[in-house]
Amino acid sequence: MKVLVVAGAFPELSGGTKRSFEVIKHYSKYGVEPILFIPYTALYGFALMGMYNLKFSSKDIIHEFKEIINKLSLNGVMIPNATYQYFEKIVSQLQSNHYKRLKKLTVHELIQLKKTEFKTAKKYLEEVKSEASRIKFIYSLNETLNNIFITYYAANRLSKPFGILLQLEPYYENLKEKFRFINMEGWSIPRLTIKYLAALYINRYVKHEYLNVVKDNKLKLLASVSEAPLKFSGLIRQVNNNYIRILCPANAYDDDLIKYRKVDDKCDYAVFSARLTCEKGILEIPYIWRKVLSKLPGAELIITGAFNKPKVESLFKFLIRKLNLEKNVKYLGFVERRKLLETISKAKLLIYPSHKDAFPPIVLESLALGTTVVAYRIPAITSVYKDVKAVFTVTEYDVKAMAEKVIDIFKLEHSKLIDLHENELTLKFLKNHSSWENVAKTEVNMMKELC
Repeated sequence: MKVLVVAGAFPELSGGTKRSFEVIKHYSKYGVEPILFIPYTALYGFALMGMYNLKFSSKDIIHEFKEIINKLSLNGVMIPNATYQYFEKIVSQLQSNHYKRLKKLTVHELIQLKKTEFKTAKKYLEEVKSEASRIKFIYSLNETLNNIFITYYAANRLSKPFGILLQLEPYYENLKEKFRFINMEGWSIPRLTIKYLAALYINRYVKHEYLNVVKDNKLKLLASVSEAPLKFSGLIRQVNNNYIRILCPANAYDDDLIKYRKVDDKCDYAVFSARLTCEKGILEIPYIWRKVLSKLPGAELIITGAFNKPKVESLFKFLIRKLNLEKNVKYLGFVERRKLLETISKAKLLIYPSHKDAFPPIVLESLALGTTVVAYRIPAITSVYKDVKAVFTVTEYDVKAMAEKVIDIFKLEHSKLIDLHENELTLKFLKNHSSWENVAKTEVNMMKELC
């Protein structure tokens, strides 16, 4: 059956786009012929990352884009020719000063981007109209509003059922979840007020638009990578339960991880690897590690990842100095993939005080590498990793309990540490999540069931 898939399918742009790229490649093996619509904003984001983060030339980024598209095409994915035309146009625009930085786009320019998104969808549909009668389902591979608009637009134009995959919550039912992270960033009262009002407006707007879409009777599937997005958005109460599915497996780790797997002869350090934000617990790390050092003065913590807010970075570095942690906490910044895998595989444990997640791939990768995990007891962790002995959880925000659990693992006997990773339940979990084909098969079966 033919399925129109809306997704940014790029292996290096983000965890969500990597997932889309890996899964859609395997659809054809299970009887689905995918037609891929890449949203304009996803094309724009990929070009921006390549040209301004990785310093690719326009020629190099176009070559990289064509390589990705060719890989998808060779795996049975149909992609409208207009995709190339739009991407080349975006690259040309990014070469001008006007489009140098995404953060410098004005509100007017962002509105223009949204208008262009709909023009893009219309152009794609015109190109595949000969296939329209064979398309049985329209499926958005993530929850972003622009993706949803395109999916809904196509569903209405073609009069076809559609589905949505939630990789994160699209909005919060209770804005306290959002406000508490803004509070951590240390803004002045006037700036805090502005940020509150902006968050309130955006959340309300997204919620309004989302509910208009999901209440349409053409919605036949609301899938999620875990319970967390459904719970925090409240969508679990807005959509017919017959159409709600939680994927299992929802993600996979790459084959190359296994060659780095190391369950014994670990080094005496812990690692924290994530986006360095308040949501991921970066400002709690110094307080946790100070408590660890009170019992284990030589304990070392390695931190990898990038800060996306200078204010949070300044606060973190201030806390490291204030608590005298410079000798025991090493911040490496962005680390090349091979070195990152080696660092995690040799670590005694991954410390992961994250508050906001749906399906944290770093936890899955750590388990595949043979490294124990200590995390907060949040829905994303309990939903996905509840049967895995090598994942320990403590009450959210309880830095003392997390420090104590870290100390316990540092002191754990060698044989017991190995058993955490070699027991039947952990190995079964890893086998189930060892292949993107398994994930694709689960999604295809789900679509066939509901179409």
